[in-house]
Amino acid sequence: MMKMNSNVNKKTSALSVVALLFLSLLNTANAVLEYPTDKFDHQGALTGSEDCALLSLVVDESGSMMNEHHFLTNDAVPMLVADFKAKRYDHIFLCSHGFGSARDNRTDGFAFHGCTEASTWSEPPSNEQLAEVMGSWRTIGGTEDAYLGTVMGIENTPGVIDGVQLNSTCGTMFKNMILLTDEVCNVVPVLYWLCLV
Repeated sequence: MMKMNSNVNKKTSALSVVALLFLSLLNTANAVLEYPTDKFDHQGALTGSEDCALLSLVVDESGSMMNEHHFLTNDAVPMLVADFKAKRYDHIFLCSHGFGSARDNRTDGFAFHGCTEASTWSEPPSNEQLAEVMGSWRTIGGTEDAYLGTVMGIENTPGVIDGVQLNSTCGTMFKNMILLTDEVCNVVPVLYWLCLV
């Protein structure tokens, strides 16, 4: 009888270790970066000489968005980056922002997932390249305030991405933003009633 209890304890301990390891990896994968302190000046002059494209992803991280995340990561973003490459941009900056997730005790539900220089990506992009700024998205419920997500996404664009200072490097900036949500009524709360008629 004692031997059986010992085996049970060993199995329980092993399962506990596996569970802790899984949770540790999950928390690492879903790590959220601090908001940028050196932010891109959208109104400032572009004093450089290079042609740049900025693609900002503002993504609903509520529980119903798994299929949409998959589509954006595996279909839409690779297609857009390939299109920008074909247009011969010197730099293609890709930034990722999330909203609507119950994370890290942040009352605004907003998360900055980072930015990367996508002009150096392979074609098609590797899973590692796609995961640089899109691998930490969550689908964990919450209230989706798409308007706040959009504003925060604009305000939290870094001034330096992968060592490139945007205002002093770029002479032109083709700005793009993708708002991915299934709650269109939350974009402008005053229009919510229109969705009910």
